[in-house]
Amino acid sequence: MMELVNELLTTLVKLVVTAGGSYLIAYGLPWLKKIGLYKMVQIGVMAAEKLAESGVIKKVDKNAKAKEILGMLGIKVTPVVEAMIEAAVKELDTQENKVKNELKKD
Repeated sequence: MMELVNELLTTLVKLVVTAGGSYLIAYGLPWLKKIGLYKMVQIGVMAAEKLAESGVIKKVDKNAKAKEILGMLGIKVTPVVEAMIEAAVKELDTQENKVKNELKKD
């Protein structure tokens, strides 16, 4: 009896894992593609910025780390992607300055 229960549980777990993987492939990957390349670049830049702020990497290594993160995400770093990295850095700096200015008003 116990063997039957174990076999049923094993089969059930395999079914759940297979269904979960299929769901991820069917819905997760297209969703990631919808995020778009620039959004992925922004994520890489913000991650590198956070690593530099926390002292894990040197501030001068942020650009290289952002490129490394994008490579881990499967994004080939081309001149267009490099331009996107610079744009994302500029956007991040602009947002940071806006927040600082708002805080000074109070």
